[in-house]
Amino acid sequence: MSIGKFIKGGRAYDVTEAFSKTAATNVIYNSSGYFTEVNQWGTGTSFYQFPDTEMCQITGVNGKTLYIKDENDVWCPGCFPMKSDVNNFNCEHGDGYSIISSEKNDVRVKWRTFVPHVGQFVS
Repeated sequence: MSIGKFIKGGRAYDVTEAFSKTAATNVIYNSSGYFTEVNQWGTGTSFYQFPDTEMCQITGVNGKTLYIKDENDVWCPGCFPMKSDVNNFNCEHGDGYSIISSEKNDVRVKWRTFVPHVGQFVS
């Protein structure tokens, strides 16, 4: 069973199945040591690689997730962790970015995750 297809001459993958058995994860990083991972479910984590090769997780144990509050309804554009029943789901994983879009209750969400090409972690 296919969960999507390659697009843009093979430079990106278009995930059209929100509820698949495994996650399609994109790992995005820069040369300054920052990286993040995000999957089509809309969950992920962020890390910083210190010059001495020690790695530090920036996000909490449960990672990061985007929630939408619409009147009395709360849902996730990437469908998880709330298993939200959304319409017109799409996730595009490309070189340096991921875009998750969906809609529910006439609210359309388009969420872009990326890592800047340069920049360092400041504590």
